[in-house]
Amino acid sequence: LDEIKLYLTENLGLATGLPSNSGAALDFTYNPNDPSPTIGGKTLAPLLEQGPLDQSQAVESRSDALVFTTDVLTEDLAVKGKIKAQLFVSSDKKDTDFALRLTEAHPDGRSFLLNESIQRMRFRNGYTANDTSFMQQGEVYPITLEFDHLAHTFKTGNRLRLIVTSSNYPRYNRNMNTGGDMYPNGNLDTLAGPLVATNALHVQGSQLSRLEIPVAGTVNNSQEA
Repeated sequence: LDEIKLYLTENLGLATGLPSNSGAALDFTYNPNDPSPTIGGKTLAPLLEQGPLDQSQAVESRSDALVFTTDVLTEDLAVKGKIKAQLFVSSDKKDTDFALRLTEAHPDGRSFLLNESIQRMRFRNGYTANDTSFMQQGEVYPITLEFDHLAHTFKTGNRLRLIVTSSNYPRYNRNMNTGGDMYPNGNLDTLAGPLVATNALHVQGSQLSRLEIPVAGTVNNSQEA
């Protein structure tokens, strides 16, 4: 299989060519009191719908989402394997999450969910107590998020899309952004002193956030920012 890299651009594109981004990082606000909602996906929770549901209204239209999209595909793009996101991120809080959704966007505006991933920043180095590491304001951190295996063909005329938020609730526990106990008093979903975080995705200089996609075919997209 071949691999293509799609670089996240400051104008919210996904480009095969190295972008000439020159602006500031792309930031967004995450409020634990108003998390980005779970709409479909790989969940068996009885109160949630499952499957490849449209994300365009309930997720993409929110102010806490960065939505990156390729140009219209001029040929089919066959993906087979695990897509990885290599991101450069920062936050004004000591802990937060970065949540990704991968979709196929159609000309009529619908955007169907294909895959999801999430990273709690305190566990970016591992998941034992000794691995816990909080963030420092002003510091940029490289992280790798890996999606589940995917075998899917993005069809000619559609577009590949990456949605970046800091929550996917209630499928995933929402981060209070405080660095405190995740489950205070043993409760799996407690709002304990939540803080609003301003999180940022970096796409310029040596901090080129990107998707790495295993493909059986190639995408005709030479977009430059």
